[in-house]
Amino acid sequence: MSWPKAEAYPAARERGGVPVPLVAGQYERMETTAGFITLGDAFADVIQFSGSPDSVTVIVETFDAVIQYQRRGEPSQDSVVVRAGQTFAPDVKTQVIRARNNLAGSNATVQVIGKWLRAQ
Repeated sequence: MSWPKAEAYPAARERGGVPVPLVAGQYERMETTAGFITLGDAFADVIQFSGSPDSVTVIVETFDAVIQYQRRGEPSQDSVVVRAGQTFAPDVKTQVIRARNNLAGSNATVQVIGKWLRAQ
């Protein structure tokens, strides 16, 4: 007796959609704090961007930090505590990053990087 040959997988299907442009995810320019800076116990501007970056990353190296983000001329958004060794990327358009130590006298260090996507 012979058995019919079984197919293990269905035939490949065509995938729809538009191909991603080659420039997707590439950044044209960046603004940064040029390294890690030490925070104080009161809120202070860490960086004021020249515009609104498409992507902002806050890296906390030592001790916990309290981060605020805002647009010029508007009040700060809610505060976010970022633990030492973690990163924070606000998913909103921001122009100013403000920060302070989470615990007075702890000397948290942070670095901020803002990136603008390349125009397509």
